[in-house]
Amino acid sequence: MLYFIPHIEFPLVRVRTLWRKTSHLILSSFFIVIFLVPSLGIASPTEYELKAIFIERFAQFTEWPPNKFENNLSPFIISVIGDSPLKQAFESLKVDSFQNRKLILKQIFVLDQNLQKSHIVFISASESYRLKEILSLLSGSKVLIIGEFEGFAESGGMINLILNNNKIGFEVNNRRAKAGEIFISSKVLRLAKKVY
Repeated sequence: MLYFIPHIEFPLVRVRTLWRKTSHLILSSFFIVIFLVPSLGIASPTEYELKAIFIERFAQFTEWPPNKFENNLSPFIISVIGDSPLKQAFESLKVDSFQNRKLILKQIFVLDQNLQKSHIVFISASESYRLKEILSLLSGSKVLIIGEFEGFAESGGMINLILNNNKIGFEVNNRRAKAGEIFISSKVLRLAKKVY
């Protein structure tokens, strides 16, 4: 199980100074590296270990409709669509729970209705060609949809993880998330490179 340093509130003046001196991308990477990575004891996390950390953090600051979980013992399901090492990254970090629920990780290559039972769906870059098909299948399913390729958030995804100069940032399509009854905290939105 991952342990994170609690959220720290910065004075407003300091936050404004940071926003003037740094880009959204650098600030979000700073947040992850300074506050999360040391707490995991990871000297040099891989790209997908960092993406796993981002996703865990998103889950901490996202609300799903109560009826998305059948009961208090229902597991938290993450489905990884396509050829991606994200599932292995979660396993290497020994992440076994999300939001105090047992975590179930699935690697998906064949799409079916069971995908709608997921709480987070990660669409790998290898699946960009069938994004419309996946989004259509997930329509109305109250799933946080995360991707990693150009145009993902603009095309109807909810969070797009962006790798640029070995730093990871992200974009959020908050309109799409709200339409799917997924509520992403303003703490996450403030760190996004772009919010739609």
